[in-house]
Amino acid sequence: MGIHVTACDPLYVNDVATLKTIIDDHSAIVYEKQKAAMSLFHPEVVSVPQRRKAMEMFLKDFVPGKLIGRYVPGILPNLPFASNQFDTTLCANLLFLYSDIASGGMLQNSTMDYNFHSKALHELLRVTKKDVRIYPLQGPNVTEHQYIPRIMKEFGNEGFKCELV
Repeated sequence: MGIHVTACDPLYVNDVATLKTIIDDHSAIVYEKQKAAMSLFHPEVVSVPQRRKAMEMFLKDFVPGKLIGRYVPGILPNLPFASNQFDTTLCANLLFLYSDIASGGMLQNSTMDYNFHSKALHELLRVTKKDVRIYPLQGPNVTEHQYIPRIMKEFGNEGFKCELV
Protein backbone atom coordinates (compact mmCIF):
# COMPACT_ATOMS: atom_id res chain seq x y z
CA MET A 1 0.00 0.00 0.00
CA GLY A 2 3.05 2.26 0.08
CA ILE A 3 2.70 3.01 3.77
CA HIS A 4 5.91 3.12 5.77
CA VAL A 5 5.52 2.70 9.50
CA THR A 6 8.08 3.52 12.17
CA ALA A 7 7.60 2.47 15.79
CA CYS A 8 9.39 4.27 18.60
CA ASP A 9 9.77 2.99 22.15
CA PRO A 10 12.47 3.21 24.83
CA LEU A 11 12.42 -0.60 25.10
CA TYR A 12 13.81 -0.90 21.57
CA VAL A 13 17.33 -0.46 22.98
CA ASN A 14 17.05 -4.10 24.12
CA ASP A 15 17.78 -7.29 22.22
CA VAL A 16 15.09 -9.86 21.35
CA ALA A 17 15.83 -12.10 24.35
CA THR A 18 15.44 -9.19 26.77
CA LEU A 19 12.26 -8.02 25.03
CA LYS A 20 10.83 -11.54 25.28
CA THR A 21 11.59 -11.62 29.02
CA ILE A 22 9.94 -8.22 29.49
CA ILE A 23 6.90 -9.36 27.50
CA ASP A 24 6.65 -12.61 29.47
CA ASP A 25 7.06 -10.84 32.82
CA HIS A 26 4.57 -8.07 32.11
CA SER A 27 2.06 -9.49 29.64
CA ALA A 28 -0.60 -10.47 32.17
CA ILE A 29 -0.37 -7.15 34.01
CA VAL A 30 -0.44 -5.11 30.81
CA TYR A 31 -3.29 -7.18 29.41
CA GLU A 32 -5.47 -6.53 32.47
CA LYS A 33 -4.74 -2.79 32.44
CA GLN A 34 -5.33 -2.49 28.71
CA LYS A 35 -8.46 -4.65 28.89
CA ALA A 36 -9.91 -2.26 31.45
CA ALA A 37 -8.97 0.77 29.36
CA MET A 38 -9.95 -0.67 25.99
CA SER A 39 -13.30 -1.94 27.21
CA LEU A 40 -14.31 1.71 27.39
CA PHE A 41 -14.10 1.85 23.61
CA HIS A 42 -14.26 -1.70 22.26
CA PRO A 43 -16.28 -4.49 23.81
CA GLU A 44 -14.27 -7.01 21.76
CA VAL A 45 -11.07 -6.84 23.82
CA VAL A 46 -8.16 -8.76 22.31
CA SER A 47 -7.70 -12.12 24.04
CA VAL A 48 -4.50 -13.27 25.72
CA PRO A 49 -3.76 -15.83 22.93
CA GLN A 50 -4.31 -13.12 20.26
CA ARG A 51 -2.05 -10.72 22.14
CA ARG A 52 0.57 -13.46 22.57
CA LYS A 53 0.48 -14.20 18.82
CA ALA A 54 0.97 -10.50 18.07
CA MET A 55 3.95 -10.37 20.45
CA GLU A 56 5.52 -13.41 18.78
CA MET A 57 5.10 -11.73 15.37
CA PHE A 58 6.73 -8.59 16.76
CA LEU A 59 9.69 -10.50 18.22
CA LYS A 60 10.22 -12.34 14.92
CA ASP A 61 10.18 -9.03 13.02
CA PHE A 62 12.20 -7.00 15.53
CA VAL A 63 15.77 -7.61 14.31
CA PRO A 64 15.10 -7.19 10.57
CA GLY A 65 12.72 -4.31 11.29
CA LYS A 66 15.24 -2.53 13.49
CA LEU A 67 17.93 -2.87 10.81
CA ILE A 68 15.76 -0.97 8.31
CA GLY A 69 14.58 1.64 10.83
CA ARG A 70 11.08 0.31 11.51
CA TYR A 71 11.83 0.07 15.27
CA VAL A 72 13.63 3.07 16.75
CA PRO A 73 14.58 3.49 20.40
CA GLY A 74 13.34 6.80 21.76
CA ILE A 75 11.35 8.42 24.51
CA LEU A 76 9.08 11.41 24.81
CA PRO A 77 9.47 14.33 25.11
CA ASN A 78 12.69 14.12 23.02
CA LEU A 79 12.31 11.99 19.91
CA PRO A 80 15.21 11.02 17.62
CA PHE A 81 13.49 12.19 14.43
CA ALA A 82 13.77 15.15 12.09
CA SER A 83 11.14 17.87 12.04
CA ASN A 84 8.18 16.99 9.79
CA GLN A 85 9.52 13.46 9.25
CA PHE A 86 6.10 11.78 9.44
CA ASP A 87 2.77 12.51 7.77
CA THR A 88 0.77 11.11 10.69
CA THR A 89 1.85 10.19 14.20
CA LEU A 90 -0.09 7.90 16.52
CA CYS A 91 0.71 7.91 20.20
CA ALA A 92 -1.03 4.87 21.64
CA ASN A 93 -1.33 3.70 25.23
CA LEU A 94 0.92 6.34 26.78
CA LEU A 95 -0.19 9.96 26.94
CA PHE A 96 -3.11 10.67 29.27
CA LEU A 97 -3.54 6.95 30.00
CA TYR A 98 -0.33 6.69 32.06
CA SER A 99 -0.85 9.90 33.99
CA ASP A 100 -1.89 9.98 37.63
CA ILE A 101 -5.26 8.48 38.61
CA ALA A 102 -6.37 11.83 40.05
CA SER A 103 -6.00 13.45 36.62
CA GLY A 104 -7.87 10.70 34.80
CA GLY A 105 -5.04 8.26 34.04
CA MET A 106 -4.40 4.87 35.55
CA LEU A 107 -1.11 5.14 37.49
CA GLN A 108 -0.46 6.02 41.10
CA ASN A 109 2.11 8.82 41.49
CA SER A 110 2.80 9.13 37.78
CA THR A 111 5.56 11.52 36.70
CA MET A 112 3.61 12.23 33.51
CA ASP A 113 2.08 15.48 34.71
CA TYR A 114 0.53 18.26 32.64
CA ASN A 115 3.92 19.78 31.76
CA PHE A 116 5.17 16.41 30.49
CA HIS A 117 2.06 16.09 28.30
CA SER A 118 2.48 19.58 26.89
CA LYS A 119 6.17 18.98 26.06
CA ALA A 120 5.41 15.55 24.60
CA LEU A 121 2.66 16.92 22.37
CA HIS A 122 4.88 19.76 21.15
CA GLU A 123 7.49 17.14 20.25
CA LEU A 124 4.95 14.97 18.43
CA LEU A 125 3.83 18.02 16.48
CA ARG A 126 7.45 18.86 15.64
CA VAL A 127 8.06 15.51 13.95
CA THR A 128 4.67 15.41 12.18
CA LYS A 129 3.51 17.14 8.98
CA LYS A 130 -0.25 16.57 9.22
CA ASP A 131 -2.02 14.75 12.05
CA VAL A 132 -1.10 13.69 15.57
CA ARG A 133 -3.53 11.19 17.03
CA ILE A 134 -3.60 10.03 20.63
CA TYR A 135 -5.49 7.01 21.91
CA PRO A 136 -6.94 6.37 24.45
CA LEU A 137 -7.46 9.68 26.19
CA GLN A 138 -8.25 8.48 29.71
CA GLY A 139 -7.99 5.61 32.09
CA PRO A 140 -10.81 3.20 32.89
CA ASN A 141 -13.99 4.57 34.47
CA VAL A 142 -13.14 8.17 33.52
CA THR A 143 -15.43 10.26 31.33
CA GLU A 144 -12.87 12.99 30.57
CA HIS A 145 -9.22 13.34 31.52
CA GLN A 146 -8.57 16.58 33.44
CA TYR A 147 -5.76 17.63 31.07
CA ILE A 148 -7.84 17.47 27.87
CA PRO A 149 -9.64 20.84 28.07
CA ARG A 150 -6.46 22.65 29.13
CA ILE A 151 -4.35 20.95 26.42
CA MET A 152 -6.93 21.75 23.76
CA LYS A 153 -7.03 25.39 24.86
CA GLU A 154 -3.22 25.69 25.03
CA PHE A 155 -2.66 24.18 21.58
CA GLY A 156 -5.67 25.94 20.08
CA ASN A 157 -4.20 29.25 21.25
CA GLU A 158 -0.98 28.28 19.46
CA GLY A 159 -2.91 27.84 16.21
CA PHE A 160 -3.32 24.07 16.17
CA LYS A 161 -6.65 22.48 15.32
CA CYS A 162 -7.63 20.20 18.20
CA GLU A 163 -10.62 17.91 18.19
CA LEU A 164 -11.96 14.88 19.97
CA VAL A 165 -13.05 12.19 17.54
